[in-house]
Amino acid sequence: MEKDRNQQSWCQPGKAGDDEFVRQQCFHAVFAQVSEAREQVYGRKMAIWGRKRGENVIDCNLDSLKESIKVALSSSFKNKIKKRNIERKISIIGLGYVGLPVAVAFGKQTRVIGFDISRRRIVDLREGHDLTHEVEQEDLCKADIHFTTDPEDLSEADFHIIAVPTPINFAKQPDLSSLLSASEIVGRVIKPGDVVVYESTVYPGVTAHTWLPEIEEIGLELGVDVEIAYCPERFNPGDPDHGVRQVARVIGCSNLEVGESLVHLYQKLTSEDVRYVGKIEIAEATKVIENVQRDINIALVNELAQ
Repeated sequence: MEKDRNQQSWCQPGKAGDDEFVRQQCFHAVFAQVSEAREQVYGRKMAIWGRKRGENVIDCNLDSLKESIKVALSSSFKNKIKKRNIERKISIIGLGYVGLPVAVAFGKQTRVIGFDISRRRIVDLREGHDLTHEVEQEDLCKADIHFTTDPEDLSEADFHIIAVPTPINFAKQPDLSSLLSASEIVGRVIKPGDVVVYESTVYPGVTAHTWLPEIEEIGLELGVDVEIAYCPERFNPGDPDHGVRQVARVIGCSNLEVGESLVHLYQKLTSEDVRYVGKIEIAEATKVIENVQRDINIALVNELAQ
């Protein structure tokens, strides 16, 4: 009973005595986290909880306490929350010409888990060799990346970027087998609070339709336990002037707060603009439009060359 009582919300009205003591403890716990914003929030001496003749004494009521917390959250404390959100443990699933440059770029700033199903690929990367020639050996060695083929290692991360190929098949239809396989691997290790971002090229609707079955199978709720987002890769393979650090990015996510956190995260990856565009389908459509424009330009030049 004592444990249950102490877990009550501080913002709920309570009785004098024990409930007042709970509110007192919550007061101290909350304001310990916003101590740096005290003068900004109050502009006066902090309220003091104490005891006088066996009674609780406070010089500000609960409503003013709640309002002060609200102000603090809208300023410096909210910035701290945002900072913590972008300091997640990152994993990259798929270490090809897209995934590896992303892993190396993030790996120069924080610890990254780099996963691939190819053991040969992992051995080469551990030895500092990139057969795609997208990353220089010096940059590869400087990055703090744990290369692995063990899916269980992904459980150490809470921010997962899926960057696997999505080629077309013989019928000229998108081959999503690698994307589905990668989603299943992440789905086996995902936990509440994780964020999954797709960078693979897909058409609108694929991200949600691919991930929802995985979420439902493990008993988690999208938007409550985990979040998904889409940030399409846009750099040109073999073109150092338009690599992962030189291209603008767009981010789609149904959760505004998560989307804004992703903007801050990807701003550390590129020197160009990073924009949150709203729904995932909008970000997926931008990638389709860009690819269509590129294909039309290539086709036009090929026609003119004949």
